[in-house]
Amino acid sequence: MNYVELLKKHLVNVYDRNSFVRLLDMKITELGEGEALLSMPVNPDKHTNLYHVLHGGALASLAD
Repeated sequence: MNYVELLKKHLVNVYDRNSFVRLLDMKITELGEGEALLSMPVNPDKHTNLYHVLHGGALASLAD
């Protein structure tokens, strides 16, 4: 197993144990040297504000 595969395995494990990440449904989609792609499907009942627009806090959490 190479470095990137080990890192991905570790990060997936960390994300799986993080209740906030699970609450927001964030997933690691791709991982490579120096880059990562994450996804967070927008669930209107969970991720939007009073106006049914993606909440800035959810977006900031994904960026973080």
